[in-house]
Amino acid sequence: MKKLNVLSLFDGISCGQVALQRAGIEVNKYYASEIEQHPIAITQYNFPDTIQLGDINNWREWDIDWNSIDIVIGGSPCQGLTFAGKKLQLEDPRSKLFFVYIDILNHLRNINPDIKFFLENVKMNSESEAKFNELTGYNPYKVNSNLVSAQNRQRNYWTNIKDFNMPKDRNKLVKDIIRQEDNDKYHLSVKHLQAFHKSYNWKSTSVDGKSPTLMASYYKQPPHSPYIPCEESESGYRMFSPVECERLQTLPDDYTKYGDYDGTVKEVVKTNRYKAIGNGWTVDIITEFFKGLKENN
Repeated sequence: MKKLNVLSLFDGISCGQVALQRAGIEVNKYYASEIEQHPIAITQYNFPDTIQLGDINNWREWDIDWNSIDIVIGGSPCQGLTFAGKKLQLEDPRSKLFFVYIDILNHLRNINPDIKFFLENVKMNSESEAKFNELTGYNPYKVNSNLVSAQNRQRNYWTNIKDFNMPKDRNKLVKDIIRQEDNDKYHLSVKHLQAFHKSYNWKSTSVDGKSPTLMASYYKQPPHSPYIPCEESESGYRMFSPVECERLQTLPDDYTKYGDYDGTVKEVVKTNRYKAIGNGWTVDIITEFFKGLKENN
């Protein structure tokens, strides 16, 4: 099998590269479009050969050989599409970037009608989903990450990669990803907890069940994110640690701990780790899709 040239849009922390590795797919060149500083730094620390392209809106100016691209992947911003958001759907300025993904995909299809593509997004209303279906030419696979993870995370995946097999349920529970050494950290104060209960109908996450979906805003919108019982905390609860969040996304432990900031390696601040992980992919789900690249290349 030849090494692939990959174009990753909205690359984030390059969960796509982790999935390609796990799927046994060799990469020749990996082009990444991302604009946020900390995800770029995390990517460059873990995959220093990544070629960063910058803002997707400037794609016509990118210095790449379009004829060489074998697959385009990405998860366009979902803030307007999620049922937890402002529900602006594809009128949201961030979610409208989906159309830029389509412009790039169509550009590549004009060069190579057989170009492979992979697109991820959240569960959305029927009107928006129909638009995704129309412009990609495919209906989505609807997969919950809870098959491979201790996290409930329903996502839609549009792709022309063949031979996707729904993964078997691994029966992962929250207690399987908890690190006991983190019980002394990430505590919630009683005041903090009372504020959550006053403003939201908040419930804790059972260690014997699945976590709710991780959010990019985990560190500042706790009621919408998982918290677990912790006897060491004055409130009786604590946040998940960054490593536990990585495990919920089936990332390697400490994948987001360090970043390469233009040649200077330093630890990534906890809040930036949470945001980057919440914006990422559940790697082991993506791996199952990418295995089809090996079978069909």
